[in-house]
Amino acid sequence: MKLAKSLLALLLLGALAAGCGGKGENGESRGANTELETIQNGVVLYYDDSAQSQSLLGALTELSKTEKFDLVTIDTTKDKSKLDKYEKDNQKLVDSYKEVRSLEAGLSKLKLVGNANSKDQQNNVMLNYRKALNLVKNGKLNAEQEKELDGLVKDIAGKQELSEADLKKLLDLQKDPRLKVPVYSSVDGDAAPEKLPVMKVIYEGNHRTSYYFGQKPIPAETLANAENLRFYLKEKAWISNFQDSSDGPTIEKKLENKDTFVLLVWGNSCPHCHKVMPVLDKLTSQTGIKVERIDTFIESNNKAYAKMAASGKYGLTEIKWVPTLVYIKDGKQQATIGVYDWAVENAASDLGYDIDESKIKAFMEKAK
Repeated sequence: MKLAKSLLALLLLGALAAGCGGKGENGESRGANTELETIQNGVVLYYDDSAQSQSLLGALTELSKTEKFDLVTIDTTKDKSKLDKYEKDNQKLVDSYKEVRSLEAGLSKLKLVGNANSKDQQNNVMLNYRKALNLVKNGKLNAEQEKELDGLVKDIAGKQELSEADLKKLLDLQKDPRLKVPVYSSVDGDAAPEKLPVMKVIYEGNHRTSYYFGQKPIPAETLANAENLRFYLKEKAWISNFQDSSDGPTIEKKLENKDTFVLLVWGNSCPHCHKVMPVLDKLTSQTGIKVERIDTFIESNNKAYAKMAASGKYGLTEIKWVPTLVYIKDGKQQATIGVYDWAVENAASDLGYDIDESKIKAFMEKAK
């Protein structure tokens, strides 16, 4: 099934920047600027004087004032020589970027073992890589943690193309914010005139995805409507309101209080989560039903949710995929739906599918 394969290939990306947030390096959105710099979390826009570029520039600048992301803007008609110099001066960063891109490509290629189900195997690779990354982010490991890390790496190595040595190299490159992607890199040809405007999405200094609107323009009806363009960009650029996410104790308190609500189990670097979030925002406006959120790519939340599920008190089942919506009634889980339930195959759409909003709306309305 084409849709299943495209989802599997992309779900792994959610594990690669586990634990990151949507704030800038100083915890605040910097807004648009033309300074040449590295970027931690947010969007880099390469633009020219075309109408599409100017519309994007205006919309992203406005979004950066209200949403939690950093925006760096590059006027390629004026700054090409500065961009070239920047890359030359930061060659080590560029080389690290090339290496990460190459290693990530290998990590996404499965080696199916025996009668293994590809969905289950991809999920296992994703979760184990996230666990391994969380371990190495903790700094110096004790003997027990070293043993756990070695076991995870060995397990992952048997299920995809990277060797154990390459996996450890990728983990080392991604374990902390020191790997920051230059705002310009000839690796991707972001300033090429035929690609402009280009929107590059960055999380934890790692490139997540790029949109080459010169080659695949934004639909005219979207570009002409400010609200539609805002929604489109929130989806494409993974712009989410991170401070709305609750921690484990907050969710457990609602369960203890026997509340009725809908919960989104998500991950801050999961592309499918960011694709559905603007839809949830829109449906909240229509129905008045707020969707609670818990980010399980933050390890403390992941452990808290697993503990709540293991207790059996709330009927919570194991979450195998993010994003997943959970309907809670009187403090007990009643039903769940996930990306495979609301995805409608469309090769021309972002991530290879559209979202059936009616299914999500009907699910949310259970909580009325």
